[in-house]
Amino acid sequence: MLDLLLNHNSVFIRHTTQEDFYEIIQLFQNQKDNLSFIDCSILWLSKKTGFGICTFDKNLSGELE
Repeated sequence: MLDLLLNHNSVFIRHTTQEDFYEIIQLFQNQKDNLSFIDCSILWLSKKTGFGICTFDKNLSGELE
């Protein structure tokens, strides 16, 4: 499965810089909805790239509105 994801044309892998990582940490520390660090990373990526998020996570979807 990993080989399929890594070699598929429509899969976009975004690498973060140290500055990006600190922005994610800041978002995590300043959020009020008890989102996990991973959820904050997804939220940051969505805001940074403009990509939408489809989720059943009520806390995360609340941040998207």
